[in-house]
Amino acid sequence: MAQLLARLDVPGNRVEALVATPASSMAATSRRPVTAPAVQSGQVSAAVGDAPVSSHALSGTDWAVGRTLGLVNLRASSGATVLAIRRGSTHAPPPIDWLFADGDLLYMVGEAASIRRARLQLTSGPQAADAERLVKES
Repeated sequence: MAQLLARLDVPGNRVEALVATPASSMAATSRRPVTAPAVQSGQVSAAVGDAPVSSHALSGTDWAVGRTLGLVNLRASSGATVLAIRRGSTHAPPPIDWLFADGDLLYMVGEAASIRRARLQLTSGPQAADAERLVKES
């Protein structure tokens, strides 16, 4: 189901939310990962190569909405890099002063843990991402 949703251009964070309940019951019996597949790099830019690219759609209640890319500072705080943002029909590599808005679709590259921290920070703020990192380290 996750692969089908990804092919339909459903953002990765929404795919993971939709498959979370069935995934938790299937995880014990399945050998396949039950996470959203990465967006194919060719959909964003040929310059990315084979790096796994993840998408994340912002909603109006997300912590990052109304803040700039520089203030959110995902690269330093999570390790994930925002490669491009789609707003409406426009795709753009974001400048540091990009103001995040409801409906922005972010394309990020990074290790799975970095993407998880970035998603948590985008939705709940840096304190939530820091708390998750501390729990994982202990």
